[in-house]
Amino acid sequence: MRTAATLALLGLWMVGAPFIPLSVDAKFLTDLVVGVVVINAGVMMASGEGWVRYLTTGTGLWIAMSAFIPRMLASGMTKNDVIGGILLLVASVGALTYALHHPEPLDPQTTL
Repeated sequence: MRTAATLALLGLWMVGAPFIPLSVDAKFLTDLVVGVVVINAGVMMASGEGWVRYLTTGTGLWIAMSAFIPRMLASGMTKNDVIGGILLLVASVGALTYALHHPEPLDPQTTL
């Protein structure tokens, strides 16, 4: 459930960030940090999440790598970030659907 919320927030940020006036360095750091966080979220997902896990990891890799492409720091950055954000929103819906159908087992230690 937390993964879905994280992906949704990062997806919304990626869709909105290109329209906020930021310096080139800030745009670079935004894409790099968001990409690394998304890669981590994708790798840490349960193996049963299948396509959501691959979509999340792939999108995170693309966002992180695109920060190093000089042309992306110009006008291509807007399209790239909006598309990446939409993919993250799709992944968050998939992760939420999986979490609703496969709840985490309760730890007997915490129910005492």
